Amino acid sequence: MFDEISTVLYNSLDRLPSLDNIETEARLGRFLPDGTFYPGVSERYFTDMLSVLSRFVQPKQQQSIAIYFTDGLRSEVFAGSGRVESMQKRKVIDDIDMTPDNHYALRISGSHEKPVHSTLLESQVRKFIKPKSIPKLLREGTLFQLDSKATVYHKKKPHKVSRGFGKLMWKPAHPDYVITLNRRKIKFRDTEYKKDQWVEMLNMAGVMGDKAVPIGRFSILAHIQQIKPLCVFSNVSATPPYLPTAWRSKKRQSFQLWEGLTIDMTETMYSNQSIQQCYDGRGTKTYEVEADWDGISKGVKEFSEVIKHILYSK
Repeated sequence: MFDEISTVLYNSLDRLPSLDNIETEARLGRFLPDGTFYPGVSERYFTDMLSVLSRFVQPKQQQSIAIYFTDGLRSEVFAGSGRVESMQKRKVIDDIDMTPDNHYALRISGSHEKPVHSTLLESQVRKFIKPKSIPKLLREGTLFQLDSKATVYHKKKPHKVSRGFGKLMWKPAHPDYVITLNRRKIKFRDTEYKKDQWVEMLNMAGVMGDKAVPIGRFSILAHIQQIKPLCVFSNVSATPPYLPTAWRSKKRQSFQLWEGLTIDMTETMYSNQSIQQCYDGRGTKTYEVEADWDGISKGVKEFSEVIKHILYSK
């Protein structure tokens, strides 16, 4: 299998006029019944591999939120610095797929990445990641959690949050907006919230004690100063021509094996509905492992050896 990778990949890259700005990546995952490749490994495989690599190489750690647009355009905002990096990605070789027995499938892809510098794009991206006030988040129906020391009212009786309600997530009973599945925002009203106001909230599905609680089982009044949003970003309306198609929050650890090749291990939370789902638990969590190679440093044989001895180390 690994000798075949070297031969096929060499022939694919050899057809390109240049390897400048070409990224070759090998990812572990699985194929769905319809043939779609779904990247990701189990949490245990991810953790074990992370532990082994950390013994030999000090990883570079970074967190970010990536916003995906049409035509291969991606903007990524990095935590701490707030730097925005936008790239246009274009596939340049056919995917090389391998399905070894009793192990994860492998997909090797080759893409040309071109930096994109657009004031309009960066302005829109920064609008997406600008923290919003609690009144605005209430109007949009954001998910909240309750202060552990708070007292709320259920059926006109006081209840300490620490006795059970604190285990659940809550949503405003009367949001001003709803977001359709195609991301269209529909407005019903324009509520004005005050700093000493009590807000009616409904619980989301969860577990309280040892009992499952269905959505909407409890209706409470909570003080606006004693609720905390699970995500401080709102569902900002997009402006053409930059219309998001997906969001992905990332916690990445990168292990550089040599100049031009790294092993990226990333915990991701993905959503194709809203940026909020990347932070409030509604997104899809994956553990992704990939080897990224610039195609210039060393050769396909060394890249194949990395796949064999590191990605498939277990």
